[in-house]
Amino acid sequence: MAHPLPRQATPEPESQMDFQGGILALREAQRENNMPIYDYKCKGCGHEFELIVLRTTVAACPECAGTDLEQLVSGFALSTESMRQANLKRARAAYSGSKNYKDQKVAEAEEIREHAPHLVKPAKPK
Repeated sequence: MAHPLPRQATPEPESQMDFQGGILALREAQRENNMPIYDYKCKGCGHEFELIVLRTTVAACPECAGTDLEQLVSGFALSTESMRQANLKRARAAYSGSKNYKDQKVAEAEEIREHAPHLVKPAKPK
């Protein structure tokens, strides 16, 4: 009986290795309970931001690269399907009620009337 040849390891694309390395680092951090997300405020420029802090992370402001930071009290995030649907509905309502949306719809209607009058339905007599 012939023995199967050992499989050659195929090199993974660079992005795949980076992705897997990142996943492994996150899993290791989660195991050690060392993956908190902190809120910071830069004392130099006043910018507020969130940062995932691992063992090797150096906290610095993304705006000015300052390291004189104040750690803020952080809340926790909770998301459910009903919350996502409610947020989406609220965002769509806000967008459809916005002046930008209305102006865009008026401009589209004028464009159609001007360049494709055959697509416009005649107004009903009153």
